[in-house]
Amino acid sequence: LGDAWAEVQFFDSAQGMNLQNVEQLSWKTNAVSDEGRAVTRWVHCCDALAWIKSQTAFTEQVITSLPDICELPDCGNSVHIYCEWFKETCEIILQKSAPSAIVIFYQSDFKRDGIWVDKSHLCNVAAERAQSKLLWHKIVCINAPGSSRYCTLFVLNTIVFTFGRPTYTHMLAFSKQ
Repeated sequence: LGDAWAEVQFFDSAQGMNLQNVEQLSWKTNAVSDEGRAVTRWVHCCDALAWIKSQTAFTEQVITSLPDICELPDCGNSVHIYCEWFKETCEIILQKSAPSAIVIFYQSDFKRDGIWVDKSHLCNVAAERAQSKLLWHKIVCINAPGSSRYCTLFVLNTIVFTFGRPTYTHMLAFSKQ
């Protein structure tokens, strides 16, 4: 996030404010692409689902990664509640995308209470509901295949070492056309 993130961190420490208590904080960054085109990026720090629901439509491409179950205290660690929330959120994003837009989800599976949750499957269920088509599904290696290394996650600015998580993640692209 470059300079914009530095400004947010400065704002955060200067005001003594926890960003989780900020209803909405937005900033815009401008850059020039390798092809010389002007590029604008908006970053919004707010309740993502409320923000998504408030949008009329997404006319551009969307690249997103929905939070893991451990990042949603309202789920109460219930796999069922989380999966329903996940599918609903994916469906809303896909429904609000323009017909020609491409929506990319970057999601990692997890295991909870002996249940393996395949987020690529949840994305596909949501896409079917939203009448979107899977364009491609890639597997992204986080660690070398066969590696016994653990994954490191950052949750609320704290490093969490997690064992039993996959060392790969899914990248899926959907479109209505």
